[in-house]
Amino acid sequence: DEGEILRLTIETEGDVPGDPDTDPLLPDFTIDGIANGHRQIRSANGFINYTTWTITLRPRRAGRLQIPSLHVNGAPTPPLGVEVRPTPRVRQQDGGRAFLLGEVDRPRPWRQAMVRYTVRLFYDLPITNASLNVPTPPGAMMTRLKGERISVATVDGRRYKVIERHYALFPEKAGALTIPAPILEAQTPAAGNVRLDIEHGGGNPLQDNGGEFDSFITATRPIRIHGKPITLEVQPPPPDQDGRQWLPATSVKLEEQIETAQAPLHPGDPVTRTITLTAEGAMAEQLPSPLATAPRGVYLDKPKRRTIIGDKSVTGILTQRIVHVPQQAGELTLPAVELSWWDTASGQPRKVALPAHRYTIEATTPSQEAAGTDDEKASQATDDAEATPRTLPATARELLQSGHDTPWPWLAAVTTLLWLLTLWLWLRERSQHCSRRPSEHEHRQPDSNGALARKRFHQACRENLAEPARSYLLAWARAHWPDDPPAGLEALAARIGDDKTTTLLKQLDHAIFSAEAGRWRGRKLAARLKKLPDEKSADKASDPLPPLYPR
Repeated sequence: DEGEILRLTIETEGDVPGDPDTDPLLPDFTIDGIANGHRQIRSANGFINYTTWTITLRPRRAGRLQIPSLHVNGAPTPPLGVEVRPTPRVRQQDGGRAFLLGEVDRPRPWRQAMVRYTVRLFYDLPITNASLNVPTPPGAMMTRLKGERISVATVDGRRYKVIERHYALFPEKAGALTIPAPILEAQTPAAGNVRLDIEHGGGNPLQDNGGEFDSFITATRPIRIHGKPITLEVQPPPPDQDGRQWLPATSVKLEEQIETAQAPLHPGDPVTRTITLTAEGAMAEQLPSPLATAPRGVYLDKPKRRTIIGDKSVTGILTQRIVHVPQQAGELTLPAVELSWWDTASGQPRKVALPAHRYTIEATTPSQEAAGTDDEKASQATDDAEATPRTLPATARELLQSGHDTPWPWLAAVTTLLWLLTLWLWLRERSQHCSRRPSEHEHRQPDSNGALARKRFHQACRENLAEPARSYLLAWARAHWPDDPPAGLEALAARIGDDKTTTLLKQLDHAIFSAEAGRWRGRKLAARLKKLPDEKSADKASDPLPPLYPR
């Protein structure tokens, strides 16, 4: 009968991988599943292996249908004829009827543009254990939208209960596209005198435990109801859009968020630009990346995509983080972003854009480099302090626990004098340093400032930026070992001589050279590399570790 399934079994000799090409079956059948198996038969000459495929088919229409020849293991199968009988209608003596209606909001959609496909079940007899099968047409993608609507309607003077479902359909190519007829399979009372309370009775028979009656008490019989197929005429993109980026949607918007370090900016300070592209009437997989390629000093995270399924439509969202790391003083420009899209409601091309942004990058002065050194020392002191148990001396505890006058004013005065003395000694040392002749290392490039490079390295680790972290770590190492700098992370790992650090450096190298930089996390590496070992301890490493990538 129409709507019933049939199983096509194909068997061939030998172990054959994969499944046969079933595309020739699609004009007359939907494919519910393919299962394969293997069996072995003993013969006089040994064992013979066989491969079997069982293809579950559902006829698309009634009439004489042909199962065409399929090619399996280099040989064709014989064609088969199938006679499909029309589905019996609900018997009129039941005193009621049920039928399916389907409709689309756009009979001539654009290629890849969303079509809202609505299926309505009308019935005025009790049904339960209902299953609504809405096949996906070949050459299209379809997903069910949220929610169901239950209402009451009058058709030809008869009152019906109506259940309405919506689907989002996306044609993948131009030309005629036929949406197969929906099919309802359900149970109805065997006796014809059971009536349905249209206004108040029953639940939703398409949901679990939502039937109009209790099938365990009432004798039932099966029914199968077919809707009608719908054919769409899918249009290709207009000629003036040929070769351009094609994004059909009902609305599109671009948004951005920019995060920078506190002004003024200097070389190495990252500028993070997060761009969000939102398109209503499109899936997230259809959305293009705002920036496909990255020039030097620009690092792209892998775009994050998600699709929101609504009651009437879908909304695709793409978010991409773009990090600009200026390499030198001057002007840093975040380029304008422009995106073309096709308005399916008006049939017109449209554009959305984000403006360009410009930032002034100031050169790092010697005083700022010294401040960076002080910041690193303070950070190291904080780390050391956090690692030390915080206990008060006995005298301090006694002072805090006593209710008498305390010597805190005197202690504050002494602390202030010590601070002034420290400041005077630092200024004196700085004046002597500036007055003597610069050494060979002081004429090096800016990356020879180890403290600043260390600071940038830790900042890149906090931002999870793999390539900047690698660059600043090597710059820090060059400043730390100026006479014999390590050539790369492999040489640095061997010089440090620590298994855990080697593993973390290997992960950093792998993230960069395997296009996984967007998933790299730098917290553990930053915590491991608070400082680099001195040259003496590095020279004492008698058992070098194996290379990161042994040849």
